[in-house]
Amino acid sequence: MIAQFVVQFTILVAFDSGLIRLLIYRLFNKKRDIPESEEIAEQLEMERAYGDIKKDEDVVDEERRIAELVQSGEYKSAGNQEIFIVDGLTKYYSGFMAVKGISFSMKQSECFGLLGVNGAGKTTTFKMITGDETITKGDAYLNKVDLKKNIEKV
Repeated sequence: MIAQFVVQFTILVAFDSGLIRLLIYRLFNKKRDIPESEEIAEQLEMERAYGDIKKDEDVVDEERRIAELVQSGEYKSAGNQEIFIVDGLTKYYSGFMAVKGISFSMKQSECFGLLGVNGAGKTTTFKMITGDETITKGDAYLNKVDLKKNIEKV
């Protein structure tokens, strides 16, 4: 009975901490490292096939602003008012791109929502932000803490 307790308790702790989910993800979803040029060619082909819409200038400006903020490390400064920053968040499921490089930021006491058609990646984005899914590419920071490296702390 003691051995049974130890085994079941270990399984329960591993399941609650997310270790089992991570192990299953790593075993069954072999991460595909796509070279940058091949990824761009693949994405352009998908855009031609599915008629991807052109980004608005405001969206491009915001993406550029967030990328500069993250690259310069300015998001860590005390003067920065953004408490939540998402930079180029992307999710692949075995070669299928579920979320395509979204970027946004939030200041304190702001509220936001994601709008889009069914299958646009809204739920997957929230799952990555909350740690239910691993982030394939991109970065996310909450109160200057990296979500990829410190999801337990967040």
